[in-house]
Formats: sequence, structure tokens, C-alpha cells
Amino acid sequence: MELILLLLIALLAAANLLLLFSRKNTSEGKETQTALIKFEQLLSQLEKQVKDYFQRNRDENQGAFKRQREELTQALNQFGDRFDQNSKRLNDVLKERFSLLNEKQTQLNLEAEKRIKEVRDVVEKQLKELREDNSKQLAEVNKIPKSVVLGGSKYLSRMSFAILLMVVSSSFCACSTRTGFPSS
Repeated sequence: MELILLLLIALLAAANLLLLFSRKNTSEGKETQTALIKFEQLLSQLEKQVKDYFQRNRDENQGAFKRQREELTQALNQFGDRFDQNSKRLNDVLKERFSLLNEKQTQLNLEAEKRIKEVRDVVEKQLKELREDNSKQLAEVNKIPKSVVLGGSKYLSRMSFAILLMVVSSSFCACSTRTGFPSS
């Protein structure tokens, strides 16, 4: 737009000069010459005003652009600061939560190990009692005379066998109630 106005002004100035030199020095020519000089002065004033207007416009735009860049830079810096603060807070919260989770997991592991040890001790104790009861029962079976087992009186052997079964089953029932196994 500036270029078009400048070209228009330059063409008018050239036309003015051409008319000025082509006319003769007559009174009519002097009036025309005076009018052209005034027109030329007005034209140069107009040119200066247009240049000043464009310069002010350029300066105002540059100032506005500079303010906008500064505001944008400030907004980005504030965003970055808030983002950093939020990231730090999130990291702190996550560290705290993981620490609590780690403590809970450690506590649960210790409790599980303790329970496993208690169960192991109970099972070992029950197995020991079962072995002792089995040893006693075998000792009682070994006390039965061989003659009864090998073929004494059929009645006596059946009776001894029934007594032996009762002793074994009663001791097994007593052992199973102590160990927590169901008796059938």
C-alpha cells in the first residue's frame, strides 16, 4: 500500500514538473506555475504525513508485538513453574505412598513368616506325638505272646485281636483329637 501511494505521488510530481517546464512565462502560466508549486508543496506535505502515519503505525505494531511476546513469555514461565511445582508435589506424594506400601509389605511378610513358623512348630509337635503314640502301640503289639498270634486258641486269638484293635483305635482317636484331625 505504501509503495502504491509513493508511486502515485512520484507520478504526480513528475507530471507537475513536466507541466511547469512546458508552459511559457505568461501571466496565465505564472498562475498555473504558482498553483503547481502550491500543489507540489501540498503533495510533499501529504507524502510526509503518509510516511509519518506509516512510521507511527509501524512503531505501534512493534510495541504491541513486543508486549504480546513479553506476556506470552511470562505466561509460559508461570506455566513452567506451576508444572515443576506440581511435578515435585506428585513425586513427593508417590514417594510417601511407596514408602508406606513398602512398610506394610515388610510388616505383612514378617507376620506371614511368623505364622508359617507357628504352623511348622504345631505340625512338628503333632508329628512327634503321633510317632510316640505309634511307638507305644507297636510296643503293646509286641507284648502279645507269640502263641496267641501264631495259633493258640481261636477264641483267645480273636479276642486278643479285638482288644488290640480297640486299643489301637482308641489311641488313634485320642491322638487325632489332639492333633486336630477328624476321627472317622
